[in-house]
Amino acid sequence: MSSRRVPWHLLVGPAVALALYARVIGGDLLSDDFLTGYLLEPDGNSVAWREVFADFWRPWLGIEGSVLYRPLMSLSYGLDLAIGGGAAWPLHLTNVVTHVVSTFCVALLASWLCPATPRRIAVLASLVFATHPASVEAVAWVSGRVSSLETMWSCLTLVMFGWHLRIGCRWVFLGTAGLAMFALATKESAAVIPFTLLAIDLLWPERDWRVDLGAILRRQVLLIPVWMLYAGLRWSALGTLAGPPLPDATATPLALYFGSLATKAGIILVPSSGMLALVVACMLAMLVFWRGSIRRTIVIGLWVGVFLVPAYAIEVTPQLAGSRVLYGGVIALALLLSTLRWHTLLAFSCGAWVLVQALHTVAMTNNWQRQWQECARLRTDLEERLKSSAPRQPIGVVRAPAQQRGVPFLNPNSVFAVAQRPFAKHNHAMIGLGFVADDVPDASSLHLDPSPLHAILNAGGRLLTWTERGFLVTERSRAAPNVVRAEGEARWDFVASPYRIAVIEVVVRGKADRASVSWWGTAAPPRAVECMSGVQDGDVTRFFAEMTHDVMYAAASYSGGITRLDVDGVPSERVLELRTHAQPATLVLTRPLTGTALTLSDELGIRAPAAPSPDHECRFVLLGPHAGHAIPAEWGKPVRLPAKIQLDLRRVDRVYRAKKYWYYFEGRPRDGRALMPARSALDWVRIEVKG
Repeated sequence: MSSRRVPWHLLVGPAVALALYARVIGGDLLSDDFLTGYLLEPDGNSVAWREVFADFWRPWLGIEGSVLYRPLMSLSYGLDLAIGGGAAWPLHLTNVVTHVVSTFCVALLASWLCPATPRRIAVLASLVFATHPASVEAVAWVSGRVSSLETMWSCLTLVMFGWHLRIGCRWVFLGTAGLAMFALATKESAAVIPFTLLAIDLLWPERDWRVDLGAILRRQVLLIPVWMLYAGLRWSALGTLAGPPLPDATATPLALYFGSLATKAGIILVPSSGMLALVVACMLAMLVFWRGSIRRTIVIGLWVGVFLVPAYAIEVTPQLAGSRVLYGGVIALALLLSTLRWHTLLAFSCGAWVLVQALHTVAMTNNWQRQWQECARLRTDLEERLKSSAPRQPIGVVRAPAQQRGVPFLNPNSVFAVAQRPFAKHNHAMIGLGFVADDVPDASSLHLDPSPLHAILNAGGRLLTWTERGFLVTERSRAAPNVVRAEGEARWDFVASPYRIAVIEVVVRGKADRASVSWWGTAAPPRAVECMSGVQDGDVTRFFAEMTHDVMYAAASYSGGITRLDVDGVPSERVLELRTHAQPATLVLTRPLTGTALTLSDELGIRAPAAPSPDHECRFVLLGPHAGHAIPAEWGKPVRLPAKIQLDLRRVDRVYRAKKYWYYFEGRPRDGRALMPARSALDWVRIEVKG
C-alpha cells in the first residue's frame, strides 16, 4: 500500500500553492472577466451551450475578426458558470486548481531531471514555481486563466512525455500528443511546446544526447501530425494561421521581441526590485554549486527565450501588470535548480528566496482582494443610481479606472457589464462614455470629443465619474451664469459649470476679421478658442465659439468650473457684448422614435432632420453601453450604418441585454462659417440583431 502513495516531496509545493491562493476563491470579476457574458443565453440567466461548443469551429467567443482560437477556454468557462449559477467562486476555484496541478508537475519533472537528489530538488523547484509573483495575475484574475490553464496542459504534456522517456510506452506517447492538443486549444502560446519537449529530451539525465540524436529527432517527427492538425483546425476556424496584429504598425516582431526580452527575463528572475540583493546572493550560491553542465544551462536559457516569443508584443509593468504571460516561463526557472548539486548553503539561500517570493505574492493577492472590494462597491453604487434613471434621462458613465495599483480593473468600454454580470437579476441600461478620455476600439471618431456629455446633460441626464470616494455626479445646472463685464476691458467674470455654456457669442462694433475667446478655470491656465469667421449683421459683426467639443473645457467642471472669459483679437472698446448659450440651436427631429424597436441593417430606420441652413453639415451620433459612433449623414435622408459599425453593434448585442441606444443629430457650420451650430434633442431606440 505504501508504494502507491504519492511521495511527500511531490506534495509540498502544491500544498503551499493551495495555501497561498485558497483565499482568492472568494474573489470577484474584473475587467475582461465580463467577457464570459458571450457564453450566456440572451436573457443572461443560463449558459448558451451552443455558443460554448461553437467555439471549436469559429473565432474565440464568436468575435468576428478575432484571430484567437481557444475552445477549451470557452468550455471551462461554460462549466464554471453552470456550476456556480453565475457566481465567481467556481471560476476562481478552477484557476487555483490549475496552479496546484502545474506545481505538482514541476515537482515531478524536477525529481526526474535530478536523480541524484530528487526529493530536495523537487521541493525547491516546486516552491519556486508555486510562490513566484508572476503567478498572481494568472491565478487571481479569472481572465488570467488563459495562461494558467494553458500552462497546466503544457506541464501535463511535459510530464507525460517524461513518463514516456522513462517507460517507453507508445500509449503514453499518444497521451503526450493529446495533452499538447489541449494546450494548443487553450492558448496560442502553446505553439512553443515542440521546443519544450525537445528541451526535456536534451535535459534527460544519464544519457548522451549525441548517441540518442536519432531517437530524439524521431520522437519530434512523430509529433508533426499534432501540429498539422492544430494548424488545420485554426485555419478552418479563423481563415489564418497568423496571430494578433502588432500594437505598433511601424515595429517589427523581431524588434519588439529583442526590445522586451531582457526586461521580461529579468522579471522572471527578479520580480521585485526589493528582491534584487537576495536573488544575486542566490545566483552566486548557484554558481558555487553548479554541476558544470553547460548544455543543460544553455537549454534552459533557450527555453525561456523561446517561451517569450509569443508574448513579444505584450508589455509587463514593474507592478507586474501583464505578468500572466511570464507565468509559464517560471517553469524553466524552477527546473534550473536541477543543474545544481545539493548543499545546505544552497538550501538556505533558495529557502530565503522562496520566502521573500511568498511574502511578495501575499502582498499582491491582498491588493487583488482590495480591488475586488472596490469593484463590488462600484457595482452597488452604479446599480443604485441606475434604478432612478430613465431612458429619457439616461445615466452616462464618463470614466472608471482601467487599472488600479497594477490590477486590471475595468475596460473603459465595458463598465455596463458590471450591472449586467452573468445571471444578474436586473438589466439596467446606461451610456458608456469611456471613449471621451480613453481610446476605445471602434469609437475613435468621438475620442476626446465631449459633445455627447453635453447632449446627455441637456436631456436631464446625469454623468458619473468613479473616484476613490465613489461616483462623482454631474448634473446640468439650471441657474444661468451671472456674467459681469469688467469695466473698460473685454473681460467677463463669473463662476459656472462648463456644461452650462455650450456656445459663446461675441458681438463686435463694425467689421472684424477674427476674434478668439480665452476661458479661465479655477485650477487651470487660460485656454484660447478661435471663433468661427465673423458674419456681418448691420453695424455689428457676430462671432460664435462652440465649446461642446473642447475636452479641456469639459474637464474644467471637475476643478471648480470656469470663472472668466476674455475676448482677444479685437480692441476692447469695440466689443459690445458677450452672450452665453446653454445649448446650440435646436434641430427638430422629423419623427422622434422614442423607444421604437429597430432591426440592425444598412438603413437603421432613423431619418435625419431638415437642414437648418445649406451651410451646415450633418452628423449622426449613436451612443450605446460601450462606445459612441459619429457618422456623416445627409439632411432629410435615412441614416446608413457602415459595415464596421454594424459589426461592432453585433458584437455588443451578445452581452448587452437592455438593447437601448441613444442618438442625436448635429449641424455644424461648413468651413468654419459663422453660424450657430445646431443639435437635436437626445432620443432613444431599441436595436435588435436578427440572424
